[in-house]
Amino acid sequence: CARSRLPVVQVLTERFEFLPLLYLPAFVLQWWLISSAREITGVQRYEIFPLFTMLPVTFLANAPVSLCTGMLFTLGCRWLGTRSGTPVAKVYIWECVGSFAGGTTVTYLLSRGLAAETLVLGAALLVALAPAAYLLGRKRSYMAAAIPVLTIATALFTGTSGRWERYNNLLTWRRLLPPETLQGSFTTPETKYLYGEYSGQFSVVSWETVTDTIPDTEHASEVIAIHLAQRPEARRFLVAGRGTFSICRRLLALPQVDAVTWLDPDPAYPPQLRRVLPRRFTSGLERLETPAGDIRRWLVQSRAKYDMIILNFPDATTLALNHYFTREFFLQVKAHLNPAGAIGVRFAAGANYMSEERVNTGATVFHTLRAVFAYSVIKPGEESWLVAYDSPGLTTAPAVLRDRFAAIEGADRLYPPAGLMSLYSPQRNEYQSNGYEKAGDGAAKGLLLNTERAPKALLHELLFAARESGGAAWLGKFIRTFALRGFFVVPVGLLLFSLLRTLFHLNHRGARDAALDGSPSLFDSYTLVFTTGAAGMGGIIVLMYLYQSAFGSIFLHVGLLSAIYMLGLAAGSAASARLLAGSTRRSAWLPVYAILLQVILYGGMTLLGAKVGQAVFAAAFALSGLLGGVYVPVAARHLKAAGLPHDTAGAGIEAADHIGGAVGGLVTGLLLIPVFGTIYGLALLALLLLTNLIALRPLAGSTGVGSAPQHDRHLAGPTGYILFGLVAFVLAAGLLLRREGTEEAQQAFLAFSRAAAGQGGSLEQRCALAHGKALQYFVLESNLPGEKASVQGYVFM
Repeated sequence: CARSRLPVVQVLTERFEFLPLLYLPAFVLQWWLISSAREITGVQRYEIFPLFTMLPVTFLANAPVSLCTGMLFTLGCRWLGTRSGTPVAKVYIWECVGSFAGGTTVTYLLSRGLAAETLVLGAALLVALAPAAYLLGRKRSYMAAAIPVLTIATALFTGTSGRWERYNNLLTWRRLLPPETLQGSFTTPETKYLYGEYSGQFSVVSWETVTDTIPDTEHASEVIAIHLAQRPEARRFLVAGRGTFSICRRLLALPQVDAVTWLDPDPAYPPQLRRVLPRRFTSGLERLETPAGDIRRWLVQSRAKYDMIILNFPDATTLALNHYFTREFFLQVKAHLNPAGAIGVRFAAGANYMSEERVNTGATVFHTLRAVFAYSVIKPGEESWLVAYDSPGLTTAPAVLRDRFAAIEGADRLYPPAGLMSLYSPQRNEYQSNGYEKAGDGAAKGLLLNTERAPKALLHELLFAARESGGAAWLGKFIRTFALRGFFVVPVGLLLFSLLRTLFHLNHRGARDAALDGSPSLFDSYTLVFTTGAAGMGGIIVLMYLYQSAFGSIFLHVGLLSAIYMLGLAAGSAASARLLAGSTRRSAWLPVYAILLQVILYGGMTLLGAKVGQAVFAAAFALSGLLGGVYVPVAARHLKAAGLPHDTAGAGIEAADHIGGAVGGLVTGLLLIPVFGTIYGLALLALLLLTNLIALRPLAGSTGVGSAPQHDRHLAGPTGYILFGLVAFVLAAGLLLRREGTEEAQQAFLAFSRAAAGQGGSLEQRCALAHGKALQYFVLESNLPGEKASVQGYVFM
C-alpha cells in the first residue's frame, strides 16, 4: 500500500512524524478482533476452535498492527531517504533495535507480574511520545502531538489500567460462569488465572476455559481408583499435569499414603493457587509437596523415588505439551520409580468410535510408552489411561481389579470398588488395543515413536484437528503419505530450483551483461532476502524447540530469546552495511561467508541439541541473528544499484523478508518438525540457504548504478524455466510419493511424456498440456492403495 503513488500516500509521507499514532486505533481494533474471534466465527466457548477456521481469523486478527508496521517501514524509508539520504539498511537496523528493546522490556515486566493492560498503556505512551519528542527537538509546534501524550499518561497514572483489567477479567469470566461469582485473579509468567466460587466449587479459568475445579471429587476419585487397583500397596505418589490438585487432595485422604508431590506445567501456579484457595480446601495438606521450577528440570535435579506417578496432561496439541509424551520424558519419569513402581498416562480416545487420526494419537502414546516399559495395560474410554511398569502384575480383569481396590483401607469411602467393573469393559479394551497394535503394524518405523527430535504426538494431533475442521480428510491422507515417502520431495524441489537458476544464469550471462549494463537481477535480490528470512525464522523455531526440550517451559523466555535474535539482526546489519561501504568487492563474498557460517551453526546445534547450557543457546540465537542481518544491506545495495527509489526498495525488502519468515515459520512449525523432526528441519533450512550461492556471483558482479530498475526484458525465457520446473517437480513428487506404479499410472506417465516432448501446437499449448498431464500423474501416484484422490485435493501442488 505504501509504495503506491496515490495522493493520500504522498500526504502521509509529508506528515510522517504523526503516523506512529496510527498504532493506537490499530491496536484497539486488533484487541477487539482477538477477543471477539469466537463471536465473529460463531464458534462456541465449549467448542474446540476448528483449525481451518482459526487460520483466516488469525490472519485477520493480527492484520491491523501488521499493516501499520509494513506501511510505516516503507514510508519511513521514503521520508528519511528524501530528507537525509538515509539508506534502507539503516532503517532496518533501527527497526531491529526497537524489537530488541521491546522484547527485553516486556519480558522483564511480565516476570514482575505486571498486567497486560498496564503494559499496553505504557507502550501506547511510548508511541505517543515519539512525534512529540521529534517536533520538540526541531522547535516546532507540538501541541497537537502533546494531546495523546497527556491523555494516555493521565489514564496510566490514575488507575485506568486497573479498571480496564477488571473489565476484561469480568468479560472473560462471564462467558463461562455467572459474573457475580468472580472473586479475583493472579498472573504468572505463563498466563492469567481468574478464580471464584460457583455452586460450592472453586473454579479457575485460563486459556479461555475452566482449567481447574475444586473439589473435582468424582473424576479425581476415578483416576485414583484406576491406578491403585493396579498398584494397591503404593504409598508415595507423584502427580503431574493441569487441574490435578483435586487428585492430590483425594490421595491424601487415604491412610496408607505417606506423601504426594504435585507438579504443574506452570511452575508458578501451585503456590498461587494455595494462596487464594478457601481454608476448607487447604486443610490436611501437610504431606503435599509443591516443588518450584519446571517439571523437566525438577526431574533432572531431584533424587526422589515414588511408587506411583500419575501424568494427567492435556492432549499434545502444541510443541510444549508434546514434551510430556516423549520417550525421553518417560525415561526421566522412570528414573524416579521404585523397583515395583508404576506410571499412568492420560490420553484421549473415542467414546464409541475412533477415526484413523484418533487411533494414531493414542497409538503414539501406546508405542512410545512400550519403548520404555516392559508391561502396560489400557483403561479404555473417551479419557483413556495407560498404566505401565517393568514388573508383572498388571491386569485388565474387572473382577481382579475390583477385589484389589476393595482391600485398600478406606477405599470404599473414596470410590465404590464395583465401579471398576464398568471402567474396564473387555470388549472396549480389545477394540482399542487392537486398533493401536494394527496402527503400529501398518506404520513405517518411527512414525508412531514420539521423541524430542521428532514430535510425532503433535503430528497426529494436528491431523486430528484438521479432520475435525471438516472437509480436510484429504489433508490427513496427503500428510501421512508425505511422512511415509516424502523425505526427498522438498530437497529435490530445492535442488531443481538451484539447477534451473544455474542454467538460467549461464545461458543469459552474455545477454545480461550487454542488455542490462551489469545491473543486478531484482529476482535474485528478493530471493536472497526471502530465502534467508524463511531460513532465519525456521531456524529460530527449531532453536526454541531445542531450548524448550532442554530447559522446559519457554513462556517467559520466548520474548527474551526473540529479543536476543533481533539484537543480533541489528548488529549483523550494521556490520554488513559498514563492510559494504568500504569495498564493493565485499558484496561478492560477505553473504557467501554468512551462509556457510549459518549452515555450520545449524549443523552444530543439530549435533549438540539439548546437551548445551543456556549461555550456548543465547549465543546461538545471537549468532543466528548476526548472520541473518548480513543479507538485507547486501540486497539493499543491489536494489540501489538497479536504480530503485528508497520506498520501493524498502517495500520489496520488507515484504520479501516477512513473507519468507511467515512461510519458514509455518512450514517448520506445522510440517517439518512434526513430520520429520529437528535434524531434517535444520538440514532443509541449510539447503535452502545454500541455494543462494548460485546467484550470489551474478548478484555481486554489478557495481554501477542503473538509471532505472532493471527487469528481465524477455519473459519467454524465464516463463519456460518456471513451467519446466513446475512440471519436473510435479513428476518427481509423484515418483517419490509412490514408487510402485500401476498400469493406470504408467499410461498417465506416457501421456505426460508425449505431451512434454510433443511437436504439435504452440509452446504455450504444449506447456499447458504437459502441466495438466503431470498433475494427473501426480494425483494417481500420490494416492494411497485402495483410496481415491481428487484433483481438487492436490491442485495446490
